[in-house]
Amino acid sequence: MTVDEAAELLSSAPGLTRRAMFGGFSFYSEGKIFAIWHEAAVFLKGDEESIPGYLESGAEPFTYLGDRGLMTMRYYRFPTSALLIEHLDDALDTAKRAPREETEEPQEVNGDYFVRSINA
Repeated sequence: MTVDEAAELLSSAPGLTRRAMFGGFSFYSEGKIFAIWHEAAVFLKGDEESIPGYLESGAEPFTYLGDRGLMTMRYYRFPTSALLIEHLDDALDTAKRAPREETEEPQEVNGDYFVRSINA
């Protein structure tokens, strides 16, 4: 799936925007991150309330190999687009529950734009 196809899939999110980050993209609804796109897959943001439902639907967490070994993030890939759409509202609610962060304006680095988060 291309990033444009991912944007179409997530298009029902209010105020949808996206930003390039770390070789992928992050998707925001009304300024709150709720999904990421990496290596042709969409991952929805999860928390204590949404993750159990994600796992029941067969979702798998985003993992990557870091300096300290295999790292797991609270973003989940679903086996089908239909299941992802079923859980889209859960991801939007997760984003609303996340602690508020103030951010700087995006900074361009080698053609990609990044936002450094500042804890409020």
